[in-house]
Amino acid sequence: MSMKDDYNYIKTYCGIPLNVTLYDETIKLNKQIALTRLAIAGVSTNEKNPIVQQYISTFCRFQLVSEPSSVFVKMETDHMREMIELLTYGGVE
Repeated sequence: MSMKDDYNYIKTYCGIPLNVTLYDETIKLNKQIALTRLAIAGVSTNEKNPIVQQYISTFCRFQLVSEPSSVFVKMETDHMREMIELLTYGGVE
């Protein structure tokens, strides 16, 4: 899997055209942070898992929004927490 393909699912989720490379370094960094957070939580970091992909994409989108509203922050934070709970208790590998 090339580096470009590795980020396509994140770019698609964030609404970034696949040919735009302006955010690639930011996405790369945030993806690593998201994977680290999943590892610290003791859950799967397997990117073939759709819930892991969703968590990474949500985290990256959350980090890309400048000056997010409190509603957006709460919504995204709750969403990420739910995904970690699914990975923890849902038996999803």
